[in-house]
Amino acid sequence: MAKTKKYQIISARVEQASGGPDAAILVAEVELKPANGAPFFYTLVECEGMPMVHKTESSVFDWWMEPDAYESELDELQDAGSVYEGENYDELFKDHKSIECYEGLRYLIYVMRTSWDEAEAYIQATKGKNLDEIEIPSSDAEVEWENTSNPTPNQVKYATVERFVDYAEELVGCGDYKNLEEFLADARKQWAEYVEYEEGKLTDEIVAAAATQLEHYFKKENV
Repeated sequence: MAKTKKYQIISARVEQASGGPDAAILVAEVELKPANGAPFFYTLVECEGMPMVHKTESSVFDWWMEPDAYESELDELQDAGSVYEGENYDELFKDHKSIECYEGLRYLIYVMRTSWDEAEAYIQATKGKNLDEIEIPSSDAEVEWENTSNPTPNQVKYATVERFVDYAEELVGCGDYKNLEEFLADARKQWAEYVEYEEGKLTDEIVAAAATQLEHYFKKENV
């Protein structure tokens, strides 16, 4: 069995690069030293929840903090490509086999997404240690991804109820229904015909749960 390569946390930091009337840009950086090899930096830049990760031989943290002063350097950095870039972190959590030291990125994402005080305390407590010697808490983004990608049966049921409610509300004004039961029967029939193949089958339990939410809305629309 191959041994896991060790990486030492040399330093880490996180700051807000901009804000005010513009969307806030957060920048986090960690310097990692492999057991055998030269140190390198991972830099995570996040704007409105959209992350971009760069791996470099030297720090580019100050470039992001002062983008006007380092405009050409940032252009070259982005032209060189990123380790990861997306609308969120989902694809990174899902597929990271080709990324060196993925745990270093998990470390960085946690530092980015936790509170300022927690980030500072965590950095101080882990600096100088190897990644395999510390516990890296799951960030809120990772927890959300885990819940979405591996939902419990109750979470699946609740999500289907909410989707059925949204779907049914759009149908209320499109027909002349005598009562809620007739409306639900028609909504269930149309769901089965048009959206079941994408959203899943409805059970009596799901329809009953949706009915409690739809009753008031149905009465309001059919006064």
